Amino acid sequence: MDEIINELRKLGWSVDGRTSSKTVRIPTQKVPLLGKSGGELATFGGRVRLRRKDLFVTIGKRTTFFYARSDTGVVSKARVKTSLQDVLAAEHRVQADEATGCAHRAPRVVGVDLFVCDDCGKTLRR
Repeated sequence: MDEIINELRKLGWSVDGRTSSKTVRIPTQKVPLLGKSGGELATFGGRVRLRRKDLFVTIGKRTTFFYARSDTGVVSKARVKTSLQDVLAAEHRVQADEATGCAHRAPRVVGVDLFVCDDCGKTLRR
């Protein structure tokens, strides 16, 4: 994960803290009952957050999420597996999308993992 953060910092991203974290009880196979002592404690959140202009990226153990904030909430840009190759490819796509000015907010499903943006006509993959 440190290697990914360093590569993104070279590309102009700056560290912007961490996401909020929360510890909750979740049911498990061993202790499926919830209650005061049932289940196991699990912590969610606490991901490293980076920022470049109006774009954000959070990096977790398994997934990395690129997004922007707007008046209506969070606009997803890309969600990929946390590997250097996948994150750098997604960063390149996000940067290209920002250059064209299309946020791909109106994707139309055309296949199992294929979408077409109604705004710009670009074919997108999940």
